[in-house]
Amino acid sequence: MRGLADGGFVGHSLYCSTHLEPTHLKRFPWLEPHAIPGAQPREDKSLVMLSEVRPDRLGRSARIRAVVLPRVVDVDRSSFRPASKVASMLRLAPTSLLQLPYAGVAVHEFEKLTRFVETVPTYWFDLGRDFEDIPKRVGDILDMHA
Repeated sequence: MRGLADGGFVGHSLYCSTHLEPTHLKRFPWLEPHAIPGAQPREDKSLVMLSEVRPDRLGRSARIRAVVLPRVVDVDRSSFRPASKVASMLRLAPTSLLQLPYAGVAVHEFEKLTRFVETVPTYWFDLGRDFEDIPKRVGDILDMHA
């Protein structure tokens, strides 16, 4: 993530990958040929390098218009609602900062993450069972912050 002169932020693609459980992988059969099974016997998830599946559809960077905190819930349709800044920091900071290789960097990056969360709208995104509805709801969020 990089701050811009106008106060906005740009996010950069680092991994372009996802880990999917076998039941989820079956829901996306077009991903199955790209799935790499886990190396350990207890690893049930497969790795999918999305950059190899659709390189034409994944950008290296994009302006960040909103932060979406996904949660899988037992409902038919997906929905979103505002998330507090505290909840957003609690969800983002551990995975974003605890993996930094040098402790001295973490303080500066924590301050940057705090500015980011205070600036960008944040939402809970409750993911329902209707997979075709999810992109529509993402579109709604993006339309709100065009």
